[in-house]
Amino acid sequence: PTFMRAPLVTPEAMASLDIGLFGVPFDGGVTNRPGARLGPREVRNASSMMRRIHSSRHRTRPFDSCAVGDLGDVPIESMYSVGTAHKEIEQFARAVIAAGVTPIAIGGDHSVTLPLLRAAHAPKIAIISSQLASSTNSGTGMLVYRASKAAVLNLGRNLAQELAGEGLPVGIYHPGWVQTDMGGANADIDANTSATGLVQQIEQLSMATSGVYEDYKGDALPY
Repeated sequence: PTFMRAPLVTPEAMASLDIGLFGVPFDGGVTNRPGARLGPREVRNASSMMRRIHSSRHRTRPFDSCAVGDLGDVPIESMYSVGTAHKEIEQFARAVIAAGVTPIAIGGDHSVTLPLLRAAHAPKIAIISSQLASSTNSGTGMLVYRASKAAVLNLGRNLAQELAGEGLPVGIYHPGWVQTDMGGANADIDANTSATGLVQQIEQLSMATSGVYEDYKGDALPY
């Protein structure tokens, strides 16, 4: 089977596609190789009965909106060399992008994100955290939630420094108190306001502002 029963397309013919799906069968970047390398195969199996009509009340037909194809898997020859395998993944993704195709990579451990970002045009990392991540504005209640968001903030700040040499900016964002199942009906803003503001801030993210911690309006938050 192919991803979502999409046609199998060779690299020579992929320029005809709008979206190219491909597998990344690699999990050498984590301890004990837990099986993420098997992800592409199992996603193909699991999606073999996927319908071409989206099962919503709108009855949309996504495969009529754009040309989608399965490009196969990244041919990873250096399974036990993380650095070399990452270069192979990056080269494959670069070829897809150079053909004018939007890439969607499936499978692989978390480490494969880095070579995929390296292959992208003007890549950025946007981390959605919370104002509760702030150590300056520490408080009571929701202690586990606060701790998890503080960890994400710390990760983002360190990533900003780690990836500075690669020209890859990182931003950490608070979406606001949003009217969702978690935020409740009495929250300050609706989801559209939050999403629109976040997109604007992420678009402005650059190496000059890498490591920024701000809300959806662009207001800086204390660490």
